Amino acid sequence: MPNETVNIQALTAEAVGYFNDGRMPDAAAAAEKIVGADPQNIYGNYILGQNHLGRGEYQQAKSCLETAIEAKPDFIEGHIALGQVFQANVQRGAAQASFERALSLDPNSLDALVNLGKLFNDGKQWELALSYLERALALEGELPDAHFEMGECLKELEREEEAIIAYKRSLMLDPFHAKAHHHLGSLLKKNYFHEQALSSLEEAYKLNPDDLSIARELSVALSIVGRNEEAIHYMGLASQFIEMYAEGEADFVLVGHNKGAVEFPTDADVPRRVDKSWR
Repeated sequence: MPNETVNIQALTAEAVGYFNDGRMPDAAAAAEKIVGADPQNIYGNYILGQNHLGRGEYQQAKSCLETAIEAKPDFIEGHIALGQVFQANVQRGAAQASFERALSLDPNSLDALVNLGKLFNDGKQWELALSYLERALALEGELPDAHFEMGECLKELEREEEAIIAYKRSLMLDPFHAKAHHHLGSLLKKNYFHEQALSSLEEAYKLNPDDLSIARELSVALSIVGRNEEAIHYMGLASQFIEMYAEGEADFVLVGHNKGAVEFPTDADVPRRVDKSWR
């Protein structure tokens, strides 16, 4: 039974407002109060589930979202969020089932369609991924993530001119999409559009300066157009991080999330150094 001494309706409005404004810590704090008073509350559990998902706490996220869905089986947003939990935890079959359940409740659910597109893209089922993304974009053309995922699929299918167009559309809608800049730059460089590639890679690096693969690729792009001093600078940044890893001063390497990104080093690849005179 809900605790009637707590104004759950007012708290829910507060939590949802914070959530919609992107103020997740405030939303989660309000949601905790809601669930404390009403453990089965749909929106309190949904917001807590989203908070746990964002923090990589998948078991807690799953528990909260399943509670919300149990209270409201046709809760589309809950099924989609649960699918995202499963996908983040590499439970592809369960993720697919959750997204398909959402789609069965609303065949025009953009979130369900785009998430299925992402899921099948990650699973290298590119034609199937395209079918869902095309359905989403037919309903709503201004979906930057859908255009980005289209670019990823088209690139893998070697439809590179179409992939470039898809990446550019994604960036028209979201100029701060670092991965779109990066992958567009990579594809432009591959197709010898060197100046355009350089512009995209420079923008990608500004947005994500900790990505080692962007620094390396930017270095190559700069060298191609004869800007060798700058190329050496960016290659030096990448090399410095490798040295830091070898020294034990960096516990992990940040690499690009694009398929085929250079992933290095590993403990087997880079010996730990003892001599620190290189500093």
